[in-house]
Amino acid sequence: MLICRISHISPQEWQKQYPLYLSLPPAGPSFYANVYHPAFNIDTDDANVTIDRFVTHAKAVGRGVQGLRNVYGSIRQASVEMSKAQRLLSYSLLSLITSKPLASAPTTGINEDDEGDENKPKGHMNAEGAWCWRDGCDDCLRLTKGMQKTAEVLQNIADLYENHARSTQLVTHEGLKSVAHPATQYAGVVETHKSTLARYNEAVNAGTENEDMAARCETVLNTTMAEIDTYHVQKNEDFRGLTTDILDDEIAFYEQVVTRLKTARRTFDSPQYEQLGGSSRQPSMYERELEHPRLDPTPLSQPCPHVFDSAPMRPVSVAIQEGVGMLLGSPTRQSVFGKFW
Repeated sequence: MLICRISHISPQEWQKQYPLYLSLPPAGPSFYANVYHPAFNIDTDDANVTIDRFVTHAKAVGRGVQGLRNVYGSIRQASVEMSKAQRLLSYSLLSLITSKPLASAPTTGINEDDEGDENKPKGHMNAEGAWCWRDGCDDCLRLTKGMQKTAEVLQNIADLYENHARSTQLVTHEGLKSVAHPATQYAGVVETHKSTLARYNEAVNAGTENEDMAARCETVLNTTMAEIDTYHVQKNEDFRGLTTDILDDEIAFYEQVVTRLKTARRTFDSPQYEQLGGSSRQPSMYERELEHPRLDPTPLSQPCPHVFDSAPMRPVSVAIQEGVGMLLGSPTRQSVFGKFW
């Protein structure tokens, strides 16, 4: 168990001291002066096996998360494509009931000789704007207005899909970056652990015992083992949070979609459906877009690339790197932190 001495101060005093602590460099050898642990509690075999398993696990997590990030990017793009499909369906319904051609739409099964014939007799829509050749047809007026309402709801759903990909899913995509490279983030801890373990074994070898060096190594090894345990806790917290966020976001999104679909569906039920025949149909605001449909969205914004520096590392990891060499002291340079040894 690792215990750090922390002074008990009032919240007011903490607020005064907090800027000072932020301005200070990471703790050096003084960090270990405040680390307490049971004496002679290091099992070298366990420490060796633990670090090897941790390295294997961290690398596997990194590969898995990288694959997840790639797939999630494809999911966001699929949401944009779904937005385009919903919008195209909306335009197609409006084109059907108004006889206004949809630009760039598939024309399979359409006789091109009929397109653009300005001399053909009128009859696609009556005077009330209903999809019927008969004037005063309330049945077709209700149907036309119901289909128009459906087309407008599909436009709203298309907006939901696009906004979901560009905002909500972007936040999750960005969040995956923070857990993407545990092996790199903890490389310093691993190197420190392995180097210190080798020093510890040397210090306790029969005939060359160095109790002072062994005690210092135990302090470092307790610290690195505690940091590995900290990652274990944080990994569970991080991935539980990310997974539940994905589920909650998708549930909230599809609830919005279902609410709008139910709204459109109720249009065809009594008494709403009968009430649609009470007045002429007003053109939909989306009819003007049939000549220039919004089917070419801008590219999705992507998360910023991950940057490998000291910033993403946990504070105690930084303390380990900057303090361990000063604690042990040696002219050798066996690790990436050789300047501290």
